[in-house]
Amino acid sequence: MVKKIKKSVKTSVKKEVKTEKGKSEALGISGFTLGMISFLELIFFTPYLGIFLTIIGIIFCGVQQKRNPTRLGKIGLVINLFGLVLNSLLMYTLLKVLIPTIQQMVESGVTA
Repeated sequence: MVKKIKKSVKTSVKKEVKTEKGKSEALGISGFTLGMISFLELIFFTPYLGIFLTIIGIIFCGVQQKRNPTRLGKIGLVINLFGLVLNSLLMYTLLKVLIPTIQQMVESGVTA
């Protein structure tokens, strides 16, 4: 008797994890998380990884919005787009400004 009750509780808990009509918010949550991680990549100066993560996050949030529009999916989409712009600007800055400056310093023999 106790085993049957435990089994029925487990199945009801599993059903509550999903939202209405069996649709979940997993892609929206994943996209939102990837957008937040892309902002950490700005701090560590790794724009290539940040751009890669934001593109995946945009795809996840876009699929989430088509299947089951959620608030977290919309927020994740905005955060990922903003992160894509910031990571692109950082990559441009690194490639066009900092790297040539460092190369000139190395060629002229300037030490820190």
